[in-house]
Amino acid sequence: MPSSISCDLHVHSVHSRETGHFLLRRLGAPESFTPPEVIYELAKKRGMDLVTITDINTIDGVMRIAHNPDVFVSEEVKTTLPRTRSIVHLLVFDIDAGQHEEICRARDSFDDLVDYLDGEGMSYGLAHPFYFPGQDLTVEEFVHVVRRVGLVEARNGTRCREENEATIPVVRAARQDPGFSGFLAGSDDHCGRFLGLTYTTVPGASTREEFLRGLSEHRTVLSGQHGTPVRAAYSVYSIAYSFYRERLMASNSPSVATMAADRFFHPGSAFEEPTLWHKADFLFHQLIKKATRGREDDFESVLVDELVEIGKDLNLRSTGNGERHGEEIDERTFEILNRLTNRLLQHFASLLVRRIADGRVLDALEALTAMLPVLLLNIPYPISYIYSR
Repeated sequence: MPSSISCDLHVHSVHSRETGHFLLRRLGAPESFTPPEVIYELAKKRGMDLVTITDINTIDGVMRIAHNPDVFVSEEVKTTLPRTRSIVHLLVFDIDAGQHEEICRARDSFDDLVDYLDGEGMSYGLAHPFYFPGQDLTVEEFVHVVRRVGLVEARNGTRCREENEATIPVVRAARQDPGFSGFLAGSDDHCGRFLGLTYTTVPGASTREEFLRGLSEHRTVLSGQHGTPVRAAYSVYSIAYSFYRERLMASNSPSVATMAADRFFHPGSAFEEPTLWHKADFLFHQLIKKATRGREDDFESVLVDELVEIGKDLNLRSTGNGERHGEEIDERTFEILNRLTNRLLQHFASLLVRRIADGRVLDALEALTAMLPVLLLNIPYPISYIYSR
């Protein structure tokens, strides 16, 4: 039986400190909170033969797992076009620390960087070719870029199917080469949940060296899932929640609500069988739910009510042969968060009406202001639809 090797070629860890996402920039949050060790464990669990990490402008994350023989060092390099200073992201594979330092020195100019990569004989590719953080490329700039790069990411796990499927014919037209086959795939995962679900396969490869040679020789098969705006929004929620936990709760024990949210946003939780601990945790939350029922002014009691339902959904999700995958999980995530938002808005709106009816104007204003952060819960969805259009 012919051999093949697969690898997710676009993954971010906690060492990706720069972000192009508007909401995360406003929060001051990084690209990811996933530890490199978790990335390695999840990638292997999800069938990846090789593992790499492509943090932006750093190899610190991948170096933490580089002692494993099935890991190679990579990074996502943010470079600029000299005339307009438009930003382009290149995925550079199988490098060492010395080459990383040279890349850092050359990355201020796209052409200088590509000259160096070509001179070293490196494999590298254009990431998300239709998405450029900041200023979009002109047609002339796009043509120049795709003609210079060795590979192009034609299946990105955060971009929609229509965008991914348009990449190959557009790149071939721009290069004036209908037979060009230098394409790769990666999840572009930022939260651990989608890691290893979009990946590149090299048929006939049986070693790391053969995989990397197949990559440079354009003998690749693009495999796995396309992205959706709902999936992108989940990633934003996960990063924002991790940021909240790290900055605001590091010195405190998790509350009941955050314990359920930890389960919801934990990398890979949607694909794991519920353990005895998860079931005991769910029972504990059911008891807390009963204990807090009726405390209408307590925000956390309302939040717990919905997060318990989230925990129930997660525990049922992977039982038997009914495990949900792909877009069904993404849509269920949207349903859960949408329901949570509506439930909280209903709670505070009812509280507002009752307080006004009782003549408690100041208390009514408090209920009104409490509704504002609830409305912010849904912001990642319209923003993600804009970014994924």
